[in-house]
Amino acid sequence: MDNHGNWWPSTVYDLLSNSRRRLVLYSLLDGDNATIDELTREIALTEGRATDEDVMEEIEISLVHNHVPRLVDHGIVEYDGRDDRVELTKRFDDIQAAVERSKEIEVDGVPATQSEVFSDG
Repeated sequence: MDNHGNWWPSTVYDLLSNSRRRLVLYSLLDGDNATIDELTREIALTEGRATDEDVMEEIEISLVHNHVPRLVDHGIVEYDGRDDRVELTKRFDDIQAAVERSKEIEVDGVPATQSEVFSDG
């Protein structure tokens, strides 16, 4: 973000560059807040690995120590560690259209092929 409050495209693309971070944002689009446990389960289900406890733990760690703090640093979400709740902030409005567009071109957390995105039909 520049000093005038405008988002640089590279910042938005960086925030959307990781599939787990995108899934957090997609989930919050539907309900503007969620717990880390809820986000972990949703990501694990999307990745098709919800029955693997080691994977669930790895996802939770990546959310708490990487993805959520990055979103907090950019003012997109607030994180309350007391109840493990992640909540969108007003600043999310600035990138909401980009998140919605990204979600439109992804199918079940998997990027659509270029032919699916750019087809005439």
